Amino acid sequence: MLEYLFGNSMIEKVLFYLIVNASCYTSEGL
Repeated sequence: MLEYLFGNSMIEKVLFYLIVNASCYTSEGL
């Protein structure tokens, strides 16, 4: 159960990081 919750939190953190990185990269690139 703890591994399941930890995995979900890690996935959410990674997705959030990628979204923020992508938005910053596109804004700087354009």
